[in-house]
Amino acid sequence: MTIVWTKLGFFQCELVKRDECFQLAGPDQQIPEANDPLVQHPFTDWLDTLLDRRNPLSIAFTDPPKGGDDESQCYSLERNSVSVEAPIPPSHICLRNDGTITWVTSSFGSLKLIGDVMPPPEQTILPGDVSDGAPLKTSPPPTKSPSPSPSDSPSPSVEP
Repeated sequence: MTIVWTKLGFFQCELVKRDECFQLAGPDQQIPEANDPLVQHPFTDWLDTLLDRRNPLSIAFTDPPKGGDDESQCYSLERNSVSVEAPIPPSHICLRNDGTITWVTSSFGSLKLIGDVMPPPEQTILPGDVSDGAPLKTSPPPTKSPSPSPSDSPSPSVEP
């Protein structure tokens, strides 16, 4: 599944089971929450949010993740203790001096820049036909359950 933005709006395209796209929102609308993959937010609205000092965020330097870009400075983003809801979920973000995001870890998972940033294409072509059907709902990736510790395991019963 992919989300594509064109002059006509946002489209969700499913190319594995069916070659079709569904319009999610018009060009000036937000993607509905049920269909929002969340991964675009670091690139679309987080940077403006981070630059606004009025936002209730606690931002601190942090070490880069293992395998991260050595040219980047990394930050931990958390809700300010006095705020009810943060404008950005608790996350880690790494940026180069030019503002290029090289690593993000948040509620949606992790993103890592693995190549050079390229200019956008002259024209965006949807990878499938536009359909009137219902778009697919998105959900965060499954989290791996921690293995139970030995103290969590039931003790074998011993009969006298």
